[in-house]
Amino acid sequence: MSYAGQVYITVIKCSNVKNTDATGKADPYVKLTLGKTSKETKHQKNNLNPTYNEQFIFQYEPSSNTRVLTLELYDDDTLRKDTLIGTIQLAFEEYLNKKQKKVLPFSSAKGEHVGDGEFEILYDAPTAPKSSGKAAAPAPKGSGKAAPAPKKSGHK
Repeated sequence: MSYAGQVYITVIKCSNVKNTDATGKADPYVKLTLGKTSKETKHQKNNLNPTYNEQFIFQYEPSSNTRVLTLELYDDDTLRKDTLIGTIQLAFEEYLNKKQKKVLPFSSAKGEHVGDGEFEILYDAPTAPKSSGKAAAPAPKGSGKAAPAPKKSGHK
């Protein structure tokens, strides 16, 4: 189930980007798309391991029926159309109300590994119910184990 909210994603860096330039190195940037909204990082010249540290915020409405954030790694080409190096399809619902840092692989249209991206992701949905599972009691100090659940009283 989806909830209205915001998807926060920080593009930290990319590494081991496949060089698609005939001369020099790739000039990579990441294009992020959720539904009809697209944003992109700054373009890095001649860098196969670019650092971005750029945060993007997308508004999310469940009625949009879009549950995937598309991350596309491009090579900025001055004299022709930019070259798509690879793509990540990120199902963001697993990040519901919990921020996580992940390294994810970019794949070419042929399924080849063409680089990695490091991201910090949070799907913030204030209207989502909190976890319904009951947490175990905290562990006694120094035990390294969770405390057993309290026993029910025999009194009626």
